[in-house]
Amino acid sequence: MVERENMKIGIDLGGSHIGIGVVDEQGKIIEKTETELANTNNVQEFIVNKIENDVANYINKYNNIEMIGIASPGTPKEGKLTNIVNLGIKELNITEILESKFNIQVKVKMMLNVQLLQKRSMEH
Repeated sequence: MVERENMKIGIDLGGSHIGIGVVDEQGKIIEKTETELANTNNVQEFIVNKIENDVANYINKYNNIEMIGIASPGTPKEGKLTNIVNLGIKELNITEILESKFNIQVKVKMMLNVQLLQKRSMEH
């Protein structure tokens, strides 16, 4: 197990891919994976399984994972992924799934909001 403080897992759910990685307290990417979603039969099931497996691997590998953040297209509501038309997801309560399985806080944000926050933090 790698000993670091204040690690976070970031999940970038796009229209054609899913990226999952670990960042340190300075926001430096320590490790990441990217997987294309093309030619996937049950996209929602595939996404849940991919996220659960990668998060479990990162938790086992790194110490002190304090939060999981998810950037998503669509309109996230109350921790749920909603209206991701190109992936066929009407509603997926990813927060409940991950928090109950890993007992780590999960935050879901709309992709555009995450991009704006990143831009602002780079300007300062």
